[in-house]
Amino acid sequence: MKRNIQIFLNKICPDIYNRIVFRVKNGYSCNLSNPITFNEKVQWRKKYQHDSRYPMLVDKWEVRKYISQIEPDILVPSYGVYSRIENIKFEELPDSFIMKPTHGFGKVIICTDKKLLNKEEMIKTGRKWFSYNQFSITGEWQYKDLKPRVIVDSLLGENIKDYKFFCFNGEPYAIQVDSDRYTSHKRQILNTNWDKLPCGLAYPHDESILEKPSELEKMLDISRKLSKDFDFVRVDLFLVEDKIYFSELTFTPGNGMDRFTPYSMDVQFGDQWIIDKKLQKESK
Repeated sequence: MKRNIQIFLNKICPDIYNRIVFRVKNGYSCNLSNPITFNEKVQWRKKYQHDSRYPMLVDKWEVRKYISQIEPDILVPSYGVYSRIENIKFEELPDSFIMKPTHGFGKVIICTDKKLLNKEEMIKTGRKWFSYNQFSITGEWQYKDLKPRVIVDSLLGENIKDYKFFCFNGEPYAIQVDSDRYTSHKRQILNTNWDKLPCGLAYPHDESILEKPSELEKMLDISRKLSKDFDFVRVDLFLVEDKIYFSELTFTPGNGMDRFTPYSMDVQFGDQWIIDKKLQKESK
């Protein structure tokens, strides 16, 4: 019911709906005329910066072509992409794998032991993904016309950390580390020297002392390569047994609805992002 209401409101009055959700989520009103904070600039991008490259780069299958031209060694081994869930030959898959839609985010099925897999439930869930459109819920335009498909990849681990690099004009500025994502999701924000920043972002703050990744410098270098053509993109990577893997490129993190605490960090991150305001004038 909640999802249907979101889709309805986003369809009939997207700007009003977005402003209301933004105010509730972030605790202040969004100023698109003169965006200052990071989350305001995410909203600005959603409305004005419709780069034709974005749809291909957020499609979990198509983006592999882009990565293969720059850093092919970081691609996660894939078993295939499917236009129908029924086309997956489960008997040919390994004992463990991960399945997710190519046309959205936040949805995943993890199989750690195929012998224990409830195939019927997996197919039922997978079918639902084909009617799912991220744009209709959040207004993130880059997902609007993506072809719905399912990708099956190698399972790197059950509860691995996500390393997400906020990159502005090709230079990493901060690192978001997500831990225990499928159990007790928590998050920590650090600078590129691996110093913890006084910043919370949506999820509970991880108070632990995170070990500096062995391949941090290489991860930073990869982030530079993948982000060099964009004024902002978040480069998401995994590190498993000292090997780096690509996760995704994120152009509108949290849909601009993940609250920074304190507010000054929202401003600080926003200061790094220099937007091209002539795009705003051209759209009028």
